[in-house]
Amino acid sequence: MKCTTFDTNAALAEQVVSELSALKPHSRVLIPSGSTPHWIYEALAATPFAERLTFFALDEWVNVPSESDGSCLNMINQDFVHKCAYPVRLVHFNPFASTAQNIAHYQTALNGEEFDYVILGVGMNGHIGL
Repeated sequence: MKCTTFDTNAALAEQVVSELSALKPHSRVLIPSGSTPHWIYEALAATPFAERLTFFALDEWVNVPSESDGSCLNMINQDFVHKCAYPVRLVHFNPFASTAQNIAHYQTALNGEEFDYVILGVGMNGHIGL
């Protein structure tokens, strides 16, 4: 396993953005909500290549409206999607759909492919995604 450390959040964001820029068009990128990826999203929002990637939300609360302040989709939209200089495609969960429906939605969007890049972070309380 390769482990890389960074002196600053900006250096980490620069590395991730560089790696994302090297991905082929239509690559699938799994992204979390929360404060951990803030630096990455800020750097990525200004890049034109983000519009050629498909982003998938990692998690969502069940039965919490997507527009609610605490919803994962709302955080991703505020921290990334709405700040993007170019349109981006974001596949996300429906918090009111069944698990089977959400799985089918993601499987359809993945079209038999796997994720090309996954961004994870450790939350303030030690969780990794939901």
